[in-house]
Amino acid sequence: MSYESKWKDRRPTDTINAVQEFLRGKDIHVEETNTTCMGSCYAVTLVVENTNLFVNGKGSSLEFARASAYGELMERVLTKVLFRYNYYDRYSKERDTIFFEDEVLFDEAEYKNHLSELGLRNCDYHSALDVQKYFTAFSSKLVMEPFNTINGEKTKYFPVSVLDVLFGTNGMAFGNTLEEAKTQALSEVFERYCNKEIINKEIIMPQIPADGSIFKDRLLEEIVEVKEKTGLEVTIYDASLGKGYPVISVIFENKENNTYFVKFGAHFDINVATERCLTEMFQGRRNNQSDYMKEKTYLDDSLWRKKNLESILHTGDGYYPVDVVNGGISEYKFEKWPEFHSNSEALEFYTNKLLEISDEVYFKVYKEKGFNVVRYLIPQVSQIYDDIAYKMRWQGELNDISNLLERTDDITENELKDCIDFISNNCSSASNTIIPFFKHRFSYNSIFKYYNLYLLKFEYYIMCGKLDSVKEIMEKYKNKSNTNKDILSAMTLLIEKIKGDSDNIKEYKMLLSNKLFKIDQLHSDDYCKCNICNCQKIKKAYDKFLIALPKGV
Repeated sequence: MSYESKWKDRRPTDTINAVQEFLRGKDIHVEETNTTCMGSCYAVTLVVENTNLFVNGKGSSLEFARASAYGELMERVLTKVLFRYNYYDRYSKERDTIFFEDEVLFDEAEYKNHLSELGLRNCDYHSALDVQKYFTAFSSKLVMEPFNTINGEKTKYFPVSVLDVLFGTNGMAFGNTLEEAKTQALSEVFERYCNKEIINKEIIMPQIPADGSIFKDRLLEEIVEVKEKTGLEVTIYDASLGKGYPVISVIFENKENNTYFVKFGAHFDINVATERCLTEMFQGRRNNQSDYMKEKTYLDDSLWRKKNLESILHTGDGYYPVDVVNGGISEYKFEKWPEFHSNSEALEFYTNKLLEISDEVYFKVYKEKGFNVVRYLIPQVSQIYDDIAYKMRWQGELNDISNLLERTDDITENELKDCIDFISNNCSSASNTIIPFFKHRFSYNSIFKYYNLYLLKFEYYIMCGKLDSVKEIMEKYKNKSNTNKDILSAMTLLIEKIKGDSDNIKEYKMLLSNKLFKIDQLHSDDYCKCNICNCQKIKKAYDKFLIALPKGV
């Protein structure tokens, strides 16, 4: 194997064919959409037919991007993450297991007895149960999943839903072989760890010369192609912290307006690690886009910095300390990476490096008919959120807000104000749809696409009898791109009715939600039974995947 193969143990076409054959055997159909190309950076989105379930893939060619997407689909299917984040029998329990065949249900006493071994600080039972309620409502006990310690001597149990919230999919990876899956998963762990350290400690990284003594000619050609097509300067930095961790950072700069964007990548081959920064940077983007670039600013505010770091670790989008972006004299020097000839050879190096960071390492293998997925957990290292108690409270609040949004027929002024405040603090724009805050997965083609913060505020001001504020919000809604003429007409009609009947303004309470979006009817009849959401379609797809219910190894 070599850089040209990206150290994959199968050709990309073989990976694609194997996954497609698996899907055909389950009568599952996927559609390849949203293919983009920026020079040698390709991206593909796979959508499960008749659902809003999707995964993304990226690569230096179309075939590698497709193989990446199909591999990610298998990763999310075998670990069930794809379904837990979207739907899982919230209102009934029809199966013996909730998530996995090897799961264990803990009551509070069992959880407390096990807490010292969890490795998750400040993770109390009731908070964990509140988090779980967002994903499934029918279990009164915590669903725990077994993981092995890295030496295989012990099995420990972790609350499934809490893992999803705190760790996301970092350290989770598909591979054509088990060794390939493990090196890919651990690459993600190293990438997140070094990224966090560089941001938190404002570490200045040494620059790596983009020349043929270090990088392959093909990669250098890709960098030149990116520069020519985007006009961005591309500078490569050693993000190893001077400790040999296989991590690269690439900073893209627009010299004309002094903006930048940072990407991190990890792999035991420095070429693959660097290429991942390029493909990740332009995944789903086109060369005429520039709104994602960042100004060189970094606030001296602890809350802002915490949210900024979480954004970077969760979505890859955020600000870096100015000295890190501008470069300078680093405390360590770039040293040439060791060479490996296979994933299995590199895995031993990876494992030793990981144990330098933490001796608290857990993993699990998910296998199905030749497909290999692994998940590593390294508490305090690979998780997104360092303040666990804060995140657990936030997730509990999200569960409460989601429940309120689905019963606006009897919501109070204070409850609606709580919804507005929460969404305002967790939504980048008031014109964005608030579909993600509902538990039910509405189609983005439905009228709920236009349900946003402006409409919630419009309804709130009607309830409060603040006519001037109602008019002001309607004007703001009218001037945004995410608008709907029927909704706008309803807003105008409501204002006219209120003006002519101000004594009975309370009768217009939540009229927009209840008449136009029919939330009162949907709540009483059940959204799923009304067929207004995608839940039943997702459930149908999930039932097909259940034929391959994974067992932990």
